[in-house]
Amino acid sequence: AIIYPMAISYGAEAWVSVKRLQEFLILDEKQQANIESHNEKEIQITNVSASWVPNVPVLKNIDIHIPPNTLCAIVGPVGAGKSSILQLILGELPQTSGRIYLGGKISYSSQEPWLFGSTVRNNILFGQPYNKFLYQKIVHVCALQKDFEQFPEGDKTVVGERGVSLSGGQRARINLARAVYRQADIYIMDDPLSAVDTHGWETSFQ
Repeated sequence: AIIYPMAISYGAEAWVSVKRLQEFLILDEKQQANIESHNEKEIQITNVSASWVPNVPVLKNIDIHIPPNTLCAIVGPVGAGKSSILQLILGELPQTSGRIYLGGKISYSSQEPWLFGSTVRNNILFGQPYNKFLYQKIVHVCALQKDFEQFPEGDKTVVGERGVSLSGGQRARINLARAVYRQADIYIMDDPLSAVDTHGWETSFQ
């Protein structure tokens, strides 16, 4: 009596998943972004326009130069195109004209934290080898030590899909730690600390 309703529920979830996979598989092949490699660890955007759909520009004739070892903040009101610029750099937003030069490995921290069903540590490592010194340093930098002390099993605590068992601030800090642990040349962060208090924000950037 109990198994039958559960089977119906799981069957419905499986059907929804299959439909989503079908929709994804029939999408047009993504065009290769017109981004050129560069020896310098910098970002150079020259006279670039971009749009999600034809003839509806999201960005128009923008020029940006971010030299190596530079902290650059893109600020503006909601809908101004801040996230679109980041998606352009990542090659997700199709450009219609201009040139983009990137140098080095990129690590990205999204605006909406994404976690998967595993331990907190695995969510931070994300397939990278475990380096104890680097890991502990990043835990400190991202202000995660107090969170680990509150978790039942520290960083070996298993979180649910999308981190449903964690607070918004905890998800944001873990998401940020994953990006930093990657040891990239260029870090792209889309409002990663929106759910973090002022003290945590200052600690993370320092």
